[in-house]
Amino acid sequence: MNKTLLKSVTIATVALVIYWYYQSYRNQSSQTELIMSDHRQQSHSWKKVSFPRWPRPKQKNQHEKTGDFILIPGEIIEFSKDIKVQMKDNFFLDVNNTKLNIFYRESVAEQLSGLNILLLHGQMFSSQNWQDLQTLQILAAMGHRAVAIDLPGYGRSPKNDEVDKVLLMEAVIEGLHLDRPVIVSPSMSGRFSLPYIMSEKKSKLGLSGFVPVAPVETEQFSVRDYNRVSIPTMIIFGSKDTTLGLKSLNDLRNIPISEICEIKGATHPAYLDKPDEFHMLMYNFLKTLTNN
Repeated sequence: MNKTLLKSVTIATVALVIYWYYQSYRNQSSQTELIMSDHRQQSHSWKKVSFPRWPRPKQKNQHEKTGDFILIPGEIIEFSKDIKVQMKDNFFLDVNNTKLNIFYRESVAEQLSGLNILLLHGQMFSSQNWQDLQTLQILAAMGHRAVAIDLPGYGRSPKNDEVDKVLLMEAVIEGLHLDRPVIVSPSMSGRFSLPYIMSEKKSKLGLSGFVPVAPVETEQFSVRDYNRVSIPTMIIFGSKDTTLGLKSLNDLRNIPISEICEIKGATHPAYLDKPDEFHMLMYNFLKTLTNN
């Protein structure tokens, strides 16, 4: 009798352990990709999106989707192949009584109907990358004016370590007549873009949007600073960028009007690893801004 009871208890115990592990596995497998945050009793949500390679539209004017995003229409891609990039040397800016020569590249659609886009670059890169990736051409084909600059000491712009970064950003935007631009800021360029969007200078000129791609020095600003940013922001990072990508994300997610987009399989320069996915994100973000 005691052996039968002991056997029954043992079987029941094993069954409970198996059930517990099964429930734990189910709970872990059903975790959502929706990231939620709460800022001053306001609930904001961002989607963490992973993008596969997608098929090109089969028909003109056909708006295919991947997830919640519209694919770039095929005619825009085709049109971008004929767009020329203009290169400008000897563009001098007066920054706090200092003359700076800034090299830049520009693509403009014949019928400009969109926004002004200012493309910055990372430590190992320059405006050349935005041309090589066809970013300048594709943005122009969307109807926008796209300008990529070489920051001081990079590419074809002479070095100047003493320039005030906020005043430089102000001078570039004013000097190039970039009315209410969208700033795209990867990696190292965060040293220029972040102080600018946190300053009072940007309120004078205004910004339409901000696209940080794992920028540096996000820790230089407080949660309160980020909470005060009222610029529509699309935060991009690569799934394989587990250091700076996640570190910057943790700070930038405190911007109230923001959406987080993860590019699957991309490293720190996510736009360079997966340019098609990056361009699609830009297409959707800019479309939202122009519709508003």
